[in-house]
Amino acid sequence: QAPWILPEDAFTNIENAHIRNGVIEKRKGFSVLATTGNSERLMGLSDYVDATNVKELMAFDTKYSYVFNVSTNSFDILDGGAEIFSGSDTDFIWTANWSSTASTTSDVLFRMYFTNGKDSEGGAKNGIRYYDGDGLTTTAFAPLINDITRINGCKLIFAWGGRLYLLNTYEGTTHYPQRLRWSKNQDPSQAGAWDDDV
Repeated sequence: QAPWILPEDAFTNIENAHIRNGVIEKRKGFSVLATTGNSERLMGLSDYVDATNVKELMAFDTKYSYVFNVSTNSFDILDGGAEIFSGSDTDFIWTANWSSTASTTSDVLFRMYFTNGKDSEGGAKNGIRYYDGDGLTTTAFAPLINDITRINGCKLIFAWGGRLYLLNTYEGTTHYPQRLRWSKNQDPSQAGAWDDDV
């Protein structure tokens, strides 16, 4: 259109704006929070909640886990930079904050369990791990179901009512895609503390 045909309040070129419900709004922008320093695809973000209800932002990619450092505005890599996952861009991270009021130690435990949905196969990668806010490390978690069989991984993990729940589990050398396991109340680390019968 010729510029002299446009009304006085018309835009000839609109940038960084959009129409929402008949109103022109400025487009909301974004800024980079931080980088992980690696080129791996980000597979999850979650908050670890400690005993005083302070939250730490954690990030996970296909190989590593990180915790956000508020003093440097960057992510610190956990586990000394060791690869704890061997996932692909379809292996998203599931997390669950869990706390116990009664544990085998004198301290109350506050942990964030996480999994990339893969079987650890008894190795150092994949499976279930947890972060407890104690330094820059995570811990592999493969609880015993009985005297010989361990839970080596799961697809989904969540906490409710003092218990930890695992769906679609890897137990020993077998994958159980329709199994739900739940821990004993307040103590998922105890051997033989995992049920699957309804």
